[in-house]
Amino acid sequence: MLTQTGERIDLERAKRLISIDNPILFGHIDVNPEVDGLKKETDEKYCLEIKRLCNKHLKKSGQPVISKYTFSSNMIDNGRLYCNEFSMQRMNSKVRGYLCDKYYYDIDMVNAQPSCLYYILKTFYPQRKWTYIGLYIKQREHVLSKISEDRSKSKTMVITAMNSDKPISPSSNEFFKKLDQEFKMAQQYIWETDCEFTEDLVKYKALSKQNKMGKYLNKVLCCFENMVLQNAIRNFEEKYISTLIMDGFHISKDIEMSINDILTICNDSSDDYGIKWAHKPFSTELDFLDDVELNETNNTCYDSVKKKFEETHFMIMNPLIFGYEYQYDGRATYALYNKQDFSIIANEFQFTDIDSKGQNCKKDLFPEWVKDKSKRSYKQLDFSPVNASNSEFYNTFQGFDCDVLPHLHKHSDEAVELFKQHISHLTDHEPDSVNYFISYLADMIQNPDQPPGIAILLKSPQGHGKDITIDIIGKIINEKYICRTEDIKDVLGNFNTPIKDKVMCVLNELEGKDGWEYRDKLKGLITTKTLNINEKGIKHYKQKNSLRIFVFSNRMNPIEISQDDRRFVVFKSNYRKPKSQYFDRLGDIINNKTELYSIYNYLKNFNITINLKTDRPTTKAYDDMRESNISPLYRFINEIFVNNNIDEYFDKSQHEYSDHKSSGAVLIQSQKLYESYGDYLVYNQMDYIKPNFKNMKQLLNNINVYSKKYKLRGNMVLCYSFNKETICDVLEPMDIQDDFIELNEDEWD
Repeated sequence: MLTQTGERIDLERAKRLISIDNPILFGHIDVNPEVDGLKKETDEKYCLEIKRLCNKHLKKSGQPVISKYTFSSNMIDNGRLYCNEFSMQRMNSKVRGYLCDKYYYDIDMVNAQPSCLYYILKTFYPQRKWTYIGLYIKQREHVLSKISEDRSKSKTMVITAMNSDKPISPSSNEFFKKLDQEFKMAQQYIWETDCEFTEDLVKYKALSKQNKMGKYLNKVLCCFENMVLQNAIRNFEEKYISTLIMDGFHISKDIEMSINDILTICNDSSDDYGIKWAHKPFSTELDFLDDVELNETNNTCYDSVKKKFEETHFMIMNPLIFGYEYQYDGRATYALYNKQDFSIIANEFQFTDIDSKGQNCKKDLFPEWVKDKSKRSYKQLDFSPVNASNSEFYNTFQGFDCDVLPHLHKHSDEAVELFKQHISHLTDHEPDSVNYFISYLADMIQNPDQPPGIAILLKSPQGHGKDITIDIIGKIINEKYICRTEDIKDVLGNFNTPIKDKVMCVLNELEGKDGWEYRDKLKGLITTKTLNINEKGIKHYKQKNSLRIFVFSNRMNPIEISQDDRRFVVFKSNYRKPKSQYFDRLGDIINNKTELYSIYNYLKNFNITINLKTDRPTTKAYDDMRESNISPLYRFINEIFVNNNIDEYFDKSQHEYSDHKSSGAVLIQSQKLYESYGDYLVYNQMDYIKPNFKNMKQLLNNINVYSKKYKLRGNMVLCYSFNKETICDVLEPMDIQDDFIELNEDEWD
């Protein structure tokens, strides 16, 4: 068993960490993480431990520092391994990433302890079906998303349920309740019936007086987890193995293997247990420390330090927030902070004052600067992409890259024509669509602060060049003004920082599930005049909405387009994919400033002759989507009554529905209608739609179908009453039908 490893860190970064004041350091990290119950230290002590470790590595001049591991004092000879001294194992993840990324990969088990538990249960307790634990293992991300929108919270709830002998039921999620119950059953089985793996672990049952079964299960899983870990790392030479971190380890980048080869070896080692491994990229959140200015200037009087401070720092009065300007990737940008966090950043600025004894002394600038009436401050924060000058507002817009033409610019007709040709390809060469798309882009350049309240949906198979269009626009205006995401929650979730200071928002490869779930919020985002920006750690603030929304997808129905839609334009690319040389030439434009400026000038001077809001082209792709977005409930009702398939979904012999002998009216039990509708959605691969009674009732009321309580066969039952003739009349205008072509079988082999 490996119980000793060598650790290396980035020495240049270690020097920087040692030079940074502790308040600045622990202002940017979650100081002092608790590891498996180990005692926490104070912030100052924790930062001191970090710097002591950095000094230890500096004294070794890059040679590995040896870390030795032992089992916990109560388990003695099994379970997780802990380093005897402060090491990378106890290091904050942000600091660990800052110091270790140069030399190591971080390799971790995926869903470690639940996977270990599932293997033990399947192997040694097969008399019971462990359905919900198995589903959680196989569909973990889906389950976590259903328990809570906060993935971290969901994960904590599952781990707590697994390790506690008390029911954990803060959620209305039925799956979680069943999972919790199954965890308790697993605890009982493993506690009451020893198996081949646990027969040597029974001594640990006596270690806990409370939550006995939950804590014993945890100890069993820690033992199994370490067995899996040791099985994996013994496949590599010990010199390449570094920090052991519970269910993972660091492996040196010096090893002559690709990361995929490393993962393959690890996966092979644990394949019998159904446990997978993953490469977890190190945190880069502290990389900004490489650019922090640490040296004081010679003149340290208040005015001089204030002047230096205000080159990059400022205050917004409404709401009260503080800003910091900096360069990232060669471009100017900024960050916002609350007062507490900002004061930590400002702590590096000190000025020389005279104390009561007439002696020079150092004082923090920030407390004095906040009281200074002449400090650099603004009444409000705003994003106004028209370069309007107003000293009372801090305008976060810093101009499009192509606003200023190069001195020796030469127009390229070829680049413009190729760009237009590509727009034509993406719109299937429909003249009205081509004109609208170009007008839309031109309006963004000419009137960036006045979005038309229309979103563009581009549909095409992979590889038809949707993204390269945005790549070109990104080079023209600056990529920082474009939000690109494949997760709609980045835009419409609780925190929406990615859409601040943007003129474009690209929802890439949007799936129907997210499109339906967030359809109302998406519609609001398209047309709202003001954005409420919610960043973590600072007060909410408002910005004028300058967003144009683009949705890219190869799905049939990534969003809902209702019958009365007035917000979307849908384009579908030509079916014929251009050749690779075509895309190579488009790619050349991205790195050619002359050609980028030519396209910018074309759009800047394009004569927009249409009203983008009222002159939307109605494409076939748009009509197809609008038709297909008829509520699935109406399609279900159509299947029952128009297609006469009621007996496919309801069992009359079980009194799930009743029909009137003379009028033809049909009563269907409300609960059974709801359940059968859910089955219909699953069967038709629309299980991303989650029905509920309230929504079903509203939709049925819209077609004059209502629920009442009826006394049937001596029982009071809530039923919906359907008149078949009336229902058929209501559904007829929707033209609901399953398209198919009947073939003459005699003509086909």
